Amino acid sequence: MWQADAFWVFSCEYYAQRKQQFLQLQNQHGLNVNLLLLAVYLDTQNVMLAAEHWQKLINVVLPSDKQLQQVRLRRQSLDKSGDMYTQQLAQELALEQQQQACCIALLNQLPNIQQGALQKPNNVAKYISLVIPRSDAGSLALPISQ
Repeated sequence: MWQADAFWVFSCEYYAQRKQQFLQLQNQHGLNVNLLLLAVYLDTQNVMLAAEHWQKLINVVLPSDKQLQQVRLRRQSLDKSGDMYTQQLAQELALEQQQQACCIALLNQLPNIQQGALQKPNNVAKYISLVIPRSDAGSLALPISQ
């Protein structure tokens, strides 16, 4: 059984080390950072998800993405030293954590998850291939994988 708290801790630590790379993939290619983090997390657990599982995960984050983007844009327009910035950042992080919890809840319901894959899993490439057209994805550098 997957635990949302364990994924959140992993995500905070991993994101902190590669923040700029994640933001670049989000801002330039429209990728969801939480799904990228989940892909890396699953790779570290030697678990490979099928394309249909990734499609379900993409669909589960769509409803909260719009709200997250609105909060993020509001925060980015504020002075970083102000109280409003701190409040918006806290709200954004709470929404990020909720989105991750939704992903973990879905992950716990998915059938036929391939654990202990025979070959090294590459969930990052699988997720990206579903979001970015093949011609564009081939030129992507993926410095976020371990």
